[in-house]
Amino acid sequence: MKASAVRGAGNGNAEKGLQKLKKDHGAKPIRGPGTGTSDSIAASIDGKHPAKLSNKEAYIPPKNVKSAGGAKKLSAKQSNLSSKTK
Repeated sequence: MKASAVRGAGNGNAEKGLQKLKKDHGAKPIRGPGTGTSDSIAASIDGKHPAKLSNKEAYIPPKNVKSAGGAKKLSAKQSNLSSKTK
């Protein structure tokens, strides 16, 4: 989940947002160099596909995405949470 959505889940506070997303969806915090939009943390998807992540984003395991209603529903939630920080 994008850092802006994490902040939105915490009403502007990334740490509170990470705690809420962990409780609600089993989210795991992404920590590393850079900012919430820098894409400076190298990662991979399924060990095959390269990905770039940003500090204070959150990873939600696939089984938790499914139990939250699927990727489309979680993506809509992410968009809603991100709009809270603008």
